[in-house]
Amino acid sequence: MRNYTDHHGLSGIAVRPIMALLTVLTLWVSSLLCPPTLAQQKMIEGSVLSEQQRIIHVLNRLGFGPRPGDVASVKRMGLENYIEQQLHPERLSDEAAEAKLKNLTTLALTTAELYAKYPNPAE
Repeated sequence: MRNYTDHHGLSGIAVRPIMALLTVLTLWVSSLLCPPTLAQQKMIEGSVLSEQQRIIHVLNRLGFGPRPGDVASVKRMGLENYIEQQLHPERLSDEAAEAKLKNLTTLALTTAELYAKYPNPAE
């Protein structure tokens, strides 16, 4: 990486952190000096979501949107519990899926056993 020098003799690398700090300070000071307008404050206060809107929002963000019955299911278990469940899928019971897959014996075979039992037809 080249080290450019401006007309004051400061290197571009030394100026960057100073400029970044000045930018952050400027934004911070302007946010203190310019509080939200009354219209902006009403918009912020009016943005409180109902319980159903929050559930639909979470279902849209954590998945592919709500399916029939999902909103009622999340409402029964509680939104926080649903989010916790989504963050830890290893805690979910797989008994129903395992019962449906128990007759598929190929799932228990190793790769070598699969090749021996089901050879590649191209060979």
